Amino acid sequence: MQRLKDEIAKSPALRFILLQIGEDGKRYPNRFGSITLNEVESRYSQAKLELYGLFRALRAVHVYTFRVTNFTVELDTKYVKGMINNPDL
Repeated sequence: MQRLKDEIAKSPALRFILLQIGEDGKRYPNRFGSITLNEVESRYSQAKLELYGLFRALRAVHVYTFRVTNFTVELDTKYVKGMINNPDL
C-alpha cells in the first residue's frame, strides 16, 4: 500500500472530490476526479499549482454545481487563501 501511495504522490496529477451533504447532515462523495498536468504545468510553484488545481477542479465539476446556491471549497493549504485575498502579489 505504501508503494502505491508513493507512486501517486510522484505522479503529475491533481485530485479532487466533490462532496454532497445528505439529509442526515453527513458528507457523501458525489464525484471523484483527477487531472493530469502537462510538463509545463508540473513545473509551477507549489502555491500556483494549488490555485491552478482549484481552478481546474471547479471547471471540471461546473456541470454538477450549476445553480447550487450554497457552495463551500475546502483546501488543505493556506497558499490559495493568501493568493485570492491579495491577487496583486
